[in-house]
Amino acid sequence: MFSLTVNDDATVSGSDFEYFAHFGTGGGAAMSNFAARMDVVAPTNSVDFNFSLGIASESSTAEIVYDSDFIFGDQLTILLDYDLDTGLSSLTVNGGTTITTANAGSTGVSLTAFGLRQSNSSPDETITIDNLVISDSTMVPEPSTAILGSFALLGLLRRRR
Repeated sequence: MFSLTVNDDATVSGSDFEYFAHFGTGGGAAMSNFAARMDVVAPTNSVDFNFSLGIASESSTAEIVYDSDFIFGDQLTILLDYDLDTGLSSLTVNGGTTITTANAGSTGVSLTAFGLRQSNSSPDETITIDNLVISDSTMVPEPSTAILGSFALLGLLRRRR
């Protein structure tokens, strides 16, 4: 999970999109087996928005594009995930809809690194990443936590009567 801000002088257009973040094995120059590659892509609505985001399981080009567009300067909360059992990548922005690739990457690989990549795409947007948290599991509330929350809500509703 990380915070992402994208800036540029002109709306992202064309098709020269290059991934900037990914999981992999190894580290440094020896990093390999790139997975869950994320890139900045052209928006669907280029009149009101500046860019969108795409992901791929292992391809260099986005296999699927997020269903919302964004404006330069907005700080987005990104959850980028790679399922080691299925080889599928997923992307969630600001806790909203999750998109998942249809194409599976490698399975049974032990991903040991998260990489940031400088590329020469057109245009060369500025990407700022902050608050990076890497975990070996996607945080899902435990059923007991959800039940306790439900009881608290019921108690509040009952008290208001």
